[in-house]
Amino acid sequence: MTNEQLEKMKQQREKLLTKGLTSRQHRLKDFLKTNFVSGKYFSIKEICEAGLGYVYNNDPYKHDHCVCLSNDVRAINFNITERFIPIIKDTKGGIKLAENKQEIDDFIATERAKVETKCQYLNTLESKVERDGYAVFINLADRVLNDDEIKPIEVYAK
Repeated sequence: MTNEQLEKMKQQREKLLTKGLTSRQHRLKDFLKTNFVSGKYFSIKEICEAGLGYVYNNDPYKHDHCVCLSNDVRAINFNITERFIPIIKDTKGGIKLAENKQEIDDFIATERAKVETKCQYLNTLESKVERDGYAVFINLADRVLNDDEIKPIEVYAK
């Protein structure tokens, strides 16, 4: 990459970090502040029914029931221009404002563990690709097969 391209990427990232929140994101933040109850997570359905401008997706084949809500939570937490309490998620997808630093640290540790697990998985796949052709095939009698003994299996879909 050239220096100009790197500088352009830095400017785009800075613009993203300092972009202001939308009115819907402000409504979400205010809703979480005014309805704050210690230890209570708001479900996606509760937030969608609160009239904040989110639509709940009832499709059983969709993983994310409200993409706009997920994007707004990410945008609120990613914004560095305004000071506020971070929004954290529970394992079932509910959200709330963090109550203290320990809760934020626990959430970050959980998210980091998820990322590390995914990285370990991807590293294992990469190592398998690198070792392709080096593994030996063994038959049921624990004897290593020669290349001329290995035949592809034809599989037909019915």
